[in-house]
Amino acid sequence: MAKPVSDAERQQIIEAIRSGLSCRQVAKQFGRSTDTISRIARDIGWDFGQTNVQRAHEINARYGAEWRADMRQKLAEESMRLLEDMRKPSLVYNFGGKENSYNEHLLDEPDGLTKRSLMQSVSTALQTILRFDAADKTSGNRGLLDVWFAEIDKGADEYRDPAAEGETGVVDRDQ
Repeated sequence: MAKPVSDAERQQIIEAIRSGLSCRQVAKQFGRSTDTISRIARDIGWDFGQTNVQRAHEINARYGAEWRADMRQKLAEESMRLLEDMRKPSLVYNFGGKENSYNEHLLDEPDGLTKRSLMQSVSTALQTILRFDAADKTSGNRGLLDVWFAEIDKGADEYRDPAAEGETGVVDRDQ
């Protein structure tokens, strides 16, 4: 005869059920029969079946959206760092020659090939962000670039253009 389910184990089983796992997965995780898991599920009003499949799908979709949001943020931060690297001093070096010597030189900024590589990396990251945004748009979430563009639009609405208001920016030194 199987040992009784303790209150603590029952709570863990209920959490596992609500997380979207199947009856068999929960039973295997806790070393219990599917009948025991089904009975506990029934006690809390949980229906294993199509509704549970739908819940599991929703949970997985939320997890995917969270992961994409986290990855978007990391890609955006890394892209900004790479863009900043395009204007920083760059160390170039080489080994070799007859005496196998090491030479280095500090450039004001990276050479053209390195800049191109940095831009390709940034471009790849932005394309990935756009794909994540497209995936989230189909699921009803706002993408990161949509949020950024909305903030830019908001800032543009608040921007006061001095030239449009007749200010020339020229100082009259005769006064």
